Amino acid sequence: MEFVVVLSIGGVAKAYSMDWQSILPGILENKTLQPLLPATDKCWIEFVGNYFLALSEIDMATKYWLMKTEPNVYSIDDLAKEKSKSTHWDGVRNYQARNFMRDEMKKGDGVLLYHSNAKPPGVVGICTVVKESYPDFTAFDPKDKHYDPKSKQAEPRWFMVDIKLKRKFKELIGLDFLRTVKALDGMVLLTKGSRLSVQPVTKKQFDTIVKLANKQ
Repeated sequence: MEFVVVLSIGGVAKAYSMDWQSILPGILENKTLQPLLPATDKCWIEFVGNYFLALSEIDMATKYWLMKTEPNVYSIDDLAKEKSKSTHWDGVRNYQARNFMRDEMKKGDGVLLYHSNAKPPGVVGICTVVKESYPDFTAFDPKDKHYDPKSKQAEPRWFMVDIKLKRKFKELIGLDFLRTVKALDGMVLLTKGSRLSVQPVTKKQFDTIVKLANKQ
């Protein structure tokens, strides 16, 4: 699991952690902590003194998504080579997928990155949304393969977000295997005829896949 570090110096720091009971003991060691609420899946905790607190950045996401990419065109390894391991997600030309990006994706949302049109296809890592929707400028460029003459800068038709790689899985988690996981019943990806390149994912589905990756 990857973490953001928050520093409190001689004061009070409040932080949110979905799994603080398992995370904090090994990090804080003998530092003092005082739970403000009973131990639950979601708990605010108060810390006093000089120390570091680590918590999962993905756990703070409000929504979760799956985004498809063809690895022969743009793979997770290509994303890993980008400056800051981030990129704009251009070229989406499906209205429903566009609407998800334009209207619902927010900074901090969690993303499952999926290699499609691959042998085998499957989930290869996790990302976060680092910039909310803005016009897809590739639609304005006649030389770009995603050019759309009906999309104007004054009235853009297509939008994109920026995502940043958080973790590449040790091994691809294949589509055929995902179909056998009971906790993923109802996942859009596994629905017959589902072809959207941008899909909503529930927190349970997201967490299930991350747990599968942690066992690799």
